[in-house]
Amino acid sequence: MSPVRVERRGIALHVLLTRPERRNALTQETMEALLAAFREAQGSDARAVVLRGEGGQFSAGGDMSMLGDIPPPADPDPLFPLYRRMGHVLELLNALPQAVIAVVEGACTGGGLGMACCSDVVIVCEDAKIGLPEARSGFIPAQVIPHIVRRMGVGRPPRFSPSATQMKRRVARGSLTVKRLGQRKRGSRPNDFPLDPVTRT
Repeated sequence: MSPVRVERRGIALHVLLTRPERRNALTQETMEALLAAFREAQGSDARAVVLRGEGGQFSAGGDMSMLGDIPPPADPDPLFPLYRRMGHVLELLNALPQAVIAVVEGACTGGGLGMACCSDVVIVCEDAKIGLPEARSGFIPAQVIPHIVRRMGVGRPPRFSPSATQMKRRVARGSLTVKRLGQRKRGSRPNDFPLDPVTRT
């Protein structure tokens, strides 16, 4: 099964990450599927793109299990192609002609936060966990920092990136959102949130 599913609903194209068991973490396959989905959006007549993850998780960023397939440090850096691919995903998402709406539930870290920052409207739900945990594993989130700085300003990323701390929801909402959504009703499914009328027309 593809790690990304694309659905046309009225005038909106929904791009869904489909690896909830891994908190929709990004593998090389997922990044290639996202590139294909965003290219499809570029060539479509959709007026909006809705980006979200299944299972109540947006995206936990890079899947650390990928590192087992990467050779030891060398020159050139074996991580460069992986970082560059994620950079292409963010650049293409950022350049889409449609209004991009990100529905942020659960994990939104690393590359997931980068995708949220490239969206025009970010809906941050009560259970969202937002941050840049790469520093815990000795990595620099170089491919996402420019998009985060553009969205949040210069001051905030240095405060939480080096320490890998989680952003407070209040700070995240103030930095990311154009519209916010309240807490899910008890018993509702993760993807039951209503969206703006533009996405349902």
